[in-house]
Amino acid sequence: MKKILLISVVVVFIAAFLVFGISSQRNIQYDPKNVETWFDNNNVIFLTDAEQVRKGMAYGRVIKLIGKANRQVGSGFTMIQYNCDNGQKMTIWLDYAEDRRDPWIVEAIKIE
Repeated sequence: MKKILLISVVVVFIAAFLVFGISSQRNIQYDPKNVETWFDNNNVIFLTDAEQVRKGMAYGRVIKLIGKANRQVGSGFTMIQYNCDNGQKMTIWLDYAEDRRDPWIVEAIKIE
């Protein structure tokens, strides 16, 4: 009986750790000055939602629409990429506009 109780406690602890560990990554607030707050490896977006992103939007607004990007790509800091639900990738090029509260602005978008 003690073995079953111990195993149950361990399983519950591991499950709670996995659930809260994964969700806490998503809940980190975006900070334009801290690139570590820009990404969520688990985010998958719908293509119809991806099509709402427009040139000139601040990256903070993009996050509100579709969530954080999955990764940084290319040789430049300003290229980010999302996974779409249909297997396609959406790449966004960001430009820096120093005079704004959220200085990272969508410069170009490519879905392939």
